Amino acid sequence: MKFYVSFMGIGYGHASRCVNLARRLISMGNEVFLSSYGDGLRFLAREAIDLPVFRGGKKVVWKMREDGSPDIRGTLVSLPVYTMSFMNHLREEVQNIEAVNPDIVISDSRIATLMAASVLEIPSVVVLNQPKILLSKRHLLERILARLMGFAWRMSNTVLMADFPPPYTISRAHTDKLPRSLTNRLEFVGPLVEVRREGRRSIRDLLDIPMDRKIVLVMISGPEKERKSLFSDIIRVIREYNGRELFFLVSKGDSEDHPEISDRGRDYIVFNWISDKWAFLNQADVMVCRGGHTILSESLLLGIPVVSIPTPGHTEKMENSRSLERIGAGFLLEQHRIDNLIDVLRRVLGDESYRNNAKRIGDMFSQWDSMDRAIGLTLSSLC
Repeated sequence: MKFYVSFMGIGYGHASRCVNLARRLISMGNEVFLSSYGDGLRFLAREAIDLPVFRGGKKVVWKMREDGSPDIRGTLVSLPVYTMSFMNHLREEVQNIEAVNPDIVISDSRIATLMAASVLEIPSVVVLNQPKILLSKRHLLERILARLMGFAWRMSNTVLMADFPPPYTISRAHTDKLPRSLTNRLEFVGPLVEVRREGRRSIRDLLDIPMDRKIVLVMISGPEKERKSLFSDIIRVIREYNGRELFFLVSKGDSEDHPEISDRGRDYIVFNWISDKWAFLNQADVMVCRGGHTILSESLLLGIPVVSIPTPGHTEKMENSRSLERIGAGFLLEQHRIDNLIDVLRRVLGDESYRNNAKRIGDMFSQWDSMDRAIGLTLSSLC
């Protein structure tokens, strides 16, 4: 069979799970074509150079302030520009799908792709972790957007929720108070992650990390402004650290072609990009991240507790982080309190309940084959 898989190109989370899905489909003897834009294309250029890729539109990202927080007013002012960008995405997706002529279209959170598939009368499936947008202090606009997005997702044959089922859902706040017609169609398949637990090269030996140090893995993801605003804060705190129990491995999330290691100090190593993230994840004692859905899912599946520092005003990542706090597997640290990072890390590492809760969830879902569940539901939508 022939699949066309198109995903949102803001950040790397959507790209990562769609590449996982594409590789599983290919291993089953299917033909797969990928499409994205912006950061999504940058990820594919580095991590999926062997797969056929289409550009699904010009780069687009919401307006942001210098600290990486969403600029809602600026975004609304630029609405005509975004409308033109959306029409560009729709036109290119129609052209791409016509060129591929797939048996089924898989859209990861892209409305333009679903509309293109509908226009061309090709069955489609949508993969989501955020069925609706949360906007602080704009409840009317939030309800309007929820209705519009709900209508868009219902254009698909099946709605796959790439998340743990309740009560362990990371995107819990985004599944509350949805239109009943959408709620009844949500299929929780689990995170689309291919966990690698097998033995790997020793990161400690390779990077000469003392055995008595706890490894703090810092994975900074998201749009460029979101990454930079946190990196400058976090690297200052790390450089000021004068303890003896922690060692920091920091990924800036920059997928451009640089040498992997960009800086090294007594207690830290900074990477532009970590190409074999599973080698690092398997040896991390605690994760520090922005609260993106994919990295939180990966951490939980490996039983790693998390300190999440969501982008100021970014309701999705804030709510994701609160979900981890609610299940006792993470700690939410607001960015303006970044100077407390070392104390928070000591608290999380010193309290075994954080790791035990993360491990309990990881063990609970370790037998799930989320990829197989997603593919099975996708194929059944053709019937």
